[in-house]
Amino acid sequence: YWLIPIYGIIGAAISTMSAFVIFNLARMGYVWYKFGLHPFTISQMAVIGLFAFSLTVIELLSIDYSNLVFSIMGNGAIILVLFLLPIYFFKLEPSLREYLNKILGVLLKTKRA
Repeated sequence: YWLIPIYGIIGAAISTMSAFVIFNLARMGYVWYKFGLHPFTISQMAVIGLFAFSLTVIELLSIDYSNLVFSIMGNGAIILVLFLLPIYFFKLEPSLREYLNKILGVLLKTKRA
């Protein structure tokens, strides 16, 4: 109601996101209070924080390449270094680590052949 006149469609997106986050946090808090169940582990919270950090760095750097392909590759490299490599080396998500090992095995196997 307040954000749409100020920001237009971006205000609608911000208000929708805010309502979604508040609703899901309230629902998660209720389940935790009533049943003692929490859907996230500490390592998953670290992954979420790492993702937020990576997106913040990409937004702050705001590297403007003249070519769209170079822009995608540059931002992808930043996400790889700031997000995927720490998850892999600090073993935050075992399932992701297994998946990446599988991909690396296939890539290295085809590279030798």
